[in-house]
This record gives sequence, C-alpha cells and structure tokens, in this order.
Amino acid sequence: MRYSFSSKPNPKKIASLESLLEFKETAAIFSPEEFERIAYGDGVPTGTLKCQVDKGYTLILNDTAETRFLSYIIKCGYATSVRGQAKRIDYVKPWASNPSPYYPDFIIHDYKGRIAFVEIKSILGMCQDENIAKMRALRGYCLQNHFLFGFLDAEMEPFNEYLSPLGEEDDEAISYFYRIMSEVGGFTTAHLKAYLLKHKEKKPSEIKRTFAKIVLQDPELEDRYCHDSPYEINVTERTGGPSKIKDF
Repeated sequence: MRYSFSSKPNPKKIASLESLLEFKETAAIFSPEEFERIAYGDGVPTGTLKCQVDKGYTLILNDTAETRFLSYIIKCGYATSVRGQAKRIDYVKPWASNPSPYYPDFIIHDYKGRIAFVEIKSILGMCQDENIAKMRALRGYCLQNHFLFGFLDAEMEPFNEYLSPLGEEDDEAISYFYRIMSEVGGFTTAHLKAYLLKHKEKKPSEIKRTFAKIVLQDPELEDRYCHDSPYEINVTERTGGPSKIKDF
C-alpha cells in the first residue's frame, strides 16, 4: 500500500499525538541526512504488511494497529519521513544476562525536524516482562540521544497511562484477579476469557487494560511465559521477590 504525506497539517491531531510522546523539552533537531543515518540498520523485518512511504521506502509492519498508527502520523501532517524495524537497540531480558537485539516499529522525522522512536504493542503485550525490558532500553536510548519516545498500545494509549491508579470501577476485576491467583497460583488467558464472557456489556479492550494495569502495578507479579504471543497473559508470582523491572 502506498501512503501519501499530507500537505495540510491538522494542528489538533498533531497536538494529540505529541501529548503521548516523552522528552519534548530535550528533543534535538536533525537534518534529513542525519535522520537517514540514524534510522538506518541491518535488521530484517518479519511482518507481512508492506507500506510504501517517502522516497519509495517500503516499511514492513506486522498488524493493523501499526498501519493505523502509520496512517495517522502521515495524514495529520506530523511525519515528514518514516522508517522502522531495522535499527537495532540492545536490551536484556529479565531472566537473561546477555543483550538481545530489538528493532523498534517506527522511527519518525517529524514536522519540526525532531526524531521520534515509537513502539506499538497490544494491550496485553504492554504488561509482558520482555516488552517492559524493551521499553526501558528504548526510553533510555531516546533520552541519551535527544529523541522523542513513545510506547503505545494498539489504541494509542501510552505506557504511563497503565501506571495511573486503579479506581473503584476496577474493584470487581481486581477481586476476581487476586481470587484466581490465590486459588490456582496464576492468571492465564483462559481466566481472562472467562471474565470477558461474563461482562459482554463492557468494551473488551478496557477490561484487558485493567488487568494489564493490575499486573504492571504489582511488583510481586511477573508476566513472562506468553508463548511469544502479544495476545496472551500468563501471570505468576515473581520468584526471588520483587524485580527492579517494575521500578518505573
């Protein structure tokens, strides 16, 4: 699919997007040549969605959440150039000692000349321990190099939103979650599906986000073994006590 960049910026939509990004106060300005150098990498994307962007570059994406985000940043006039899934960022998995390669979804040259690194994850993927490690590595990289940083879910909710306090409206989900944890020692996708079936009046994404927030905000929990799927949840008590990875 070919994407055409907007010549008529939408200030309201641009401002909405910028509100989701960190480090606006320290972000530097980069030339188009500097952007191409920074965005370049030797990663080989594994997605199947081919999107032709500026200068004939083919950006390869994984799912419709990523293509929706791409469409948004191009049509509203925020992006002047887009690359991604090729630049290597090293991170260390919580259970490992050696670094692994990670290739962020989007590297954006924006309308002001700043560079933004943005990762899009599923709602349940936001609370998986490996993804938290990726988030921390990318955030540190962006801070050090004066880039903008965004770690957003499939509905463009930022990671920081997952750290906001749970309210009274979440009490039923919280009670259900910890009852299951107490009874069987874990909380899986099957338990989530059972809750979703009993609450069809609620938006599924809101329910999933509530459970993701519960996991993220409890340092004694880990969500580690998800079979490499962004749509699974598999929570257990963290062995060896609370982990530093929950120290956001």
